[in-house]
Amino acid sequence: MRKKRNSEGNIEHIIKRVMEMMTRLEAVIQQENEALRAMDRQKFLDLQLEKVSLRKNYELEAQKLLALRGKIGRLDEDLKKELKTTYARFVEYADENLKILSRRKEGAKRLNNRIMKTARDVLVKQEERYDSSGQIYQGKRNKTLSSGMIDTV
Repeated sequence: MRKKRNSEGNIEHIIKRVMEMMTRLEAVIQQENEALRAMDRQKFLDLQLEKVSLRKNYELEAQKLLALRGKIGRLDEDLKKELKTTYARFVEYADENLKILSRRKEGAKRLNNRIMKTARDVLVKQEERYDSSGQIYQGKRNKTLSSGMIDTV
């Protein structure tokens, strides 16, 4: 009987640790979302170390919980409900974070494409060309008169 109580107490402790990790990660993700919305690159970068550390701790605790998942059904209903609520809130913030990161990625792609197009347009207007060695020279493009093989046949 004593062993049963220990394992139930152990799983309750692990669940509380998992919920604590989710809450802490949630707070960091909220800060990261705010930094992304404000386009505060430095704050975003500063949060990454903390997020990685919390993620590792969360994964360790979640693995412990998965090892004891058969015993979750016997837990107090209030604790199970609290776990579900915490997890749902965590997933909501993580999804929002993913959407914001995706929008930033697409924005960066569009900006990069615009810069590359502008650079190409400038080069075309300047009529700068590159020779076979990669050097820029000004003037008209060299026209190939023949490939040589067709003329000899």
